[in-house]
Amino acid sequence: MRARETQSDWTEARGSTNFMIHRNDRPIRSILSDTFSTLQYLDTDHRVDEFNMTANDLVQKFECVGDRRGDEAGTQTSVKVLFNPITFREA
Repeated sequence: MRARETQSDWTEARGSTNFMIHRNDRPIRSILSDTFSTLQYLDTDHRVDEFNMTANDLVQKFECVGDRRGDEAGTQTSVKVLFNPITFREA
């Protein structure tokens, strides 16, 4: 995630993480569902913004927090990702 203020002092927050979303005991031949989703938007308020994606996307919903009121420099900036079911073919 990358977030940047569009005015004032142009505060910027960045973060990333890697995590396992599935472990399979047998080798996976191919992933049949989408393997990528992306979102870009301009946050215009201080609320959590929810973006529902299509059933064909890897991600079902993004829940984003851009800016908060006050002198808060990205400590509450975040994105929560909810995944659609992932389908695959075993070897």
